[in-house]
Amino acid sequence: MTYEHVPSSGSGAGRISPKMVIAIVLAVLLLVFVAQNTGNTTVHLLWMDFKTGVWFVVLLAGLIGAGVTFLVMSYRRKRGSAD
Repeated sequence: MTYEHVPSSGSGAGRISPKMVIAIVLAVLLLVFVAQNTGNTTVHLLWMDFKTGVWFVVLLAGLIGAGVTFLVMSYRRKRGSAD
């Protein structure tokens, strides 16, 4: 008797995780927010003042937030594996 491997349809291959869906939805919301806020604003940072688009400020804040999240998560992962 021979057995043939038949992949099941529910193997999970090609499925999108819930975290990925949330990340995609948040990215789309960020892009929509950027697209709707195209006016100019003055940014005051320490001793500097400069005029730029609101979309740039929002996009920069999102990128900084993502970078901080990445750094904190990598630090936690590294610290957790050392224990």
